[in-house]
Amino acid sequence: TKPRPDLAQAWLLDRFVAWLVGKQSRVELNLPDRTWRDQTAWCWQVAPMPPRTGEVWPVILLDGIRIGSMMVCLIARTLSYVIGWAWAGWESSNTRQILLDQLPAPVVVVCDGQKGILLARNCWL
Repeated sequence: TKPRPDLAQAWLLDRFVAWLVGKQSRVELNLPDRTWRDQTAWCWQVAPMPPRTGEVWPVILLDGIRIGSMMVCLIARTLSYVIGWAWAGWESSNTRQILLDQLPAPVVVVCDGQKGILLARNCWL
């Protein structure tokens, strides 16, 4: 049989995500620490995104959250769920623009009044 590295990689990513969000400890995987780290190092680089459905949301809430001292996660969400995000070094109109370019124009945007949001909103006008 011919090996399928794509299937092996998909299986490993599924196992990694199950471990990451599950209750199983690292020891319960029955793999040496170095083997697990070597096999899953690439999994930490996967940047998941919500699926694009083409849906237009009437209300979008925009905000940023600082993660440590180096990064900000800019988040767009509806009242029910997250619809997009972008990583940045700081909040600015340029970094907000990256997030807003992914989304169709809503009827209402709720934000904290940051100047970066107010300048970036021009992409929807």
